[in-house]
Amino acid sequence: MGRKKNNRQPRPRVSLCMIVRDEATMLPDCLASVREAVDEVIVVDTGSVDGTPEIAAAAGATVLHHVWNDDFAAARNASLAAATGDWVLVLDADERLARGAGKVLRLALQRDDFDCGLLPLHNAARLDADIEAVRRGRDCASETSFLPRLLRRTDDLAFEGVIHENVTTWLLGHERTRILTGADIVHFGYTAAVQSNRQKHARDVALLEKAIDRNPKDASYYGYLALSHLEAGETALARRVAEEGWAHLPEPARGTEVVALRLAVARAATALDGGDYDRAFETIDVGQKHWPDHPDLWFLQACAAEALVHEAQTVSDRNTWLEEAERSFRETHAQRDGFFVQRFLSGATTWATWLRLGALALLRGRPRDAHQAFARAEEEGGPTDLCDLGRAEAFLAENHTDRAAKLIDRHLRRKTGTGRADAYLLGALVAEQKGDLPAMGKLLVETRRNLTGDFAAIHRRARFFDAVAVMALHHGEHVESPGPFGQLAVLLRGDDRSVKGGAARPADAGMLERLLHRLVATGHANALGNLLTPTAEAHLPGIGSTLTRVVDGMALQRAAG
Repeated sequence: MGRKKNNRQPRPRVSLCMIVRDEATMLPDCLASVREAVDEVIVVDTGSVDGTPEIAAAAGATVLHHVWNDDFAAARNASLAAATGDWVLVLDADERLARGAGKVLRLALQRDDFDCGLLPLHNAARLDADIEAVRRGRDCASETSFLPRLLRRTDDLAFEGVIHENVTTWLLGHERTRILTGADIVHFGYTAAVQSNRQKHARDVALLEKAIDRNPKDASYYGYLALSHLEAGETALARRVAEEGWAHLPEPARGTEVVALRLAVARAATALDGGDYDRAFETIDVGQKHWPDHPDLWFLQACAAEALVHEAQTVSDRNTWLEEAERSFRETHAQRDGFFVQRFLSGATTWATWLRLGALALLRGRPRDAHQAFARAEEEGGPTDLCDLGRAEAFLAENHTDRAAKLIDRHLRRKTGTGRADAYLLGALVAEQKGDLPAMGKLLVETRRNLTGDFAAIHRRARFFDAVAVMALHHGEHVESPGPFGQLAVLLRGDDRSVKGGAARPADAGMLERLLHRLVATGHANALGNLLTPTAEAHLPGIGSTLTRVVDGMALQRAAG
């Protein structure tokens, strides 16, 4: 009897291709994570001085020395030229394959029904984060991206781009892609410790500026450069670069999605920062023609609508923008599990959207909905301090003053963190509810002292103006400021002609009643008479009935006493 013929195909070989420089700290864990997944390791070193090549060689890698020439694609292509596998896995030293990823890759390659494997990439929030926790969404700094990292090694496979190198041209000729769920990459280069590296930022900016000089009509480099400036807090530079690149944006077509997204995100974000909402909406509209339903664009649209809530001059406009902001934030969240090769706005489909929905619920007078939103924000990785402050504000709206104070005090004792000015402001509002005006005044001073730029939550700017106006009125001063309490100050002064428009947002009912109660009790009857006029009612609807209710209540208290 003859031997049974073996029709089994040989297992496809996989080459790990890396470029490195001074990665002695990160490289060992990266190489350890790929043992089950690859058959050979190609490491191209671009000038390390910390022993990186020796570490790679000791781990069994083929090490090539490449003279750095300000061209990331050239270094990547050197690694491809040395590879002998049927497939190429691309990783950086600050990345790790998650547990079980190697098995998933091997099983996928046996099917041989794709040319490009899109691997889920998760950004770790901390350098000491557990890989499995990051993969499951805990200790994760942003949403998952799906990147082309497992590539069939063909003759035309090549990277392009001196920085932010990519295989876009190759992908256009090899369209069979597959999402490899379970073959997860965890990236540690997104952590604050790494991102704060100003030397890396300066290097990237210099390379991108050179690339633009060589290719002044390539919109992709402008987008990368604008986003780089934006991440570094250089908003004015980001705005200028985004505007220059916008002039070179191609018409919507296959392959323009990511290029347009980068520029649209940068241009819309800088427009929002400058209060140019028309430019923001126009940018988002163009971006959505290239990439419909991308969550970053929905999120920016929601943020623009939210900003216009606070710019509204009428109650009708305010309600319209409230509804638009809520709708757009919910549409953003609906894209949470969608497939997107790149996302630029951290938390857009998770915690950041829930934080903003919580703030909108507070504006609508729905503290219970706000509590639920802030709880979801924390569940989905939101900063604990900002979630705490949101809950504290919801407790204030429910008149649970002590519960609000407990959360705020916890935040202020930390001495560090985001939202310091917000915490002092909310502390001042707690003091106002308790009737402790000296404490309120001190906390408002601290609010101003800790305010750099704007509040962590945009709606608290209006609450600050209200608090300052109320504090002044308690001391007999009539400070003009935006909002209902600024209008109240003008009316109490008896200067009807100085009142501008109606109040698009209502005054905080509890704060208003406490203020009127104190003014009545301290003998401001003559001034309060100015609130019982048609002019006052037109600018502050319901002010007459509120004042009457306060006076009647005080009369009943005196009669009962």
